[in-house]
Amino acid sequence: MRKLMLLSLLAGLALAQPTARVGYVNVLPAALPLVADAFGLYEEAGLEVELTPFGDGPTMMQALIAGQLDAVYVGFAPAYLWAVRGAPIKILSKAANFDLVVLARADSGIQTPQDLAGRRVGVLPKGSMPDVLFRGQVLKEAGLKTSDLTLIHTKAPNLVPGLATGQLEAAVMLEPWTTIARLQLDLVEVYDINQAWPESTGPVLATTERVIAERPGLLRALLQAHKKAATLSETQADAVNRLLAQTYFPQGVQTPHGPVDGVTVIAQARRRIRYGFGVSEAALRQMEAVAQMLKTLGYIPKVRPITEVVDLSLEP
Repeated sequence: MRKLMLLSLLAGLALAQPTARVGYVNVLPAALPLVADAFGLYEEAGLEVELTPFGDGPTMMQALIAGQLDAVYVGFAPAYLWAVRGAPIKILSKAANFDLVVLARADSGIQTPQDLAGRRVGVLPKGSMPDVLFRGQVLKEAGLKTSDLTLIHTKAPNLVPGLATGQLEAAVMLEPWTTIARLQLDLVEVYDINQAWPESTGPVLATTERVIAERPGLLRALLQAHKKAATLSETQADAVNRLLAQTYFPQGVQTPHGPVDGVTVIAQARRRIRYGFGVSEAALRQMEAVAQMLKTLGYIPKVRPITEVVDLSLEP
């Protein structure tokens, strides 16, 4: 009897799956954990996963540092900022490109980045990837300073209504809000980061040194599921689009020309998004460029080498 009980206990322990606590910013470029969960990729990797959505990166990073999460899908800039400030943050993989676009009302007369001088422009909060790339890349190329325009920092869902009411004359957009804005409003594209930086890095999968030291097997399994989710997003794009449509736009989107179903919205938005895995040499160079921007903009006193922040040792 004791032998049977022991065997039963050992079998239960063998079947028990480690639990990974994963946070993600609830935007389309950071949607890979939703794909991995819905398609059974975490279970296939031997993981039980608790997914927690967050409305912004800073709050989620605080939870990661406090040990409440094992890994997060967050923008590169916030992750790097925490690392430079002394937090034990490690970036394990790229999750997607960054899809920043500057759109302007068609009646604003804005056609080029130089035309933004003296205008009201909406952008996500300070320290976010849209804020850093807009001020560090777009304005620099245009020969403008932040003081040359009225920069209004707000949350992503407020950008489309701001353009619609005229409170904003232009906005720094990311998906799916770029697609929604184009469906609902008459707009002009002023700048596209994908043309300037085809290898841009938006969301990354990040963790802490403590989790790497204490739970490396869990992170390897998490990376395995992440890689398969990135691949599946391309090989089974239609199925992934249906999943994401149910998540983000179950009722579709209303436009002046009538409703547009969620699958169509997601399909259009994903034309700008390329989910990915690992960190290429081109991505490393782009990260270094963003790090320099953060220093120039005064967010950090000095640049920390990217190689000290990126850890690829756990790649499957």
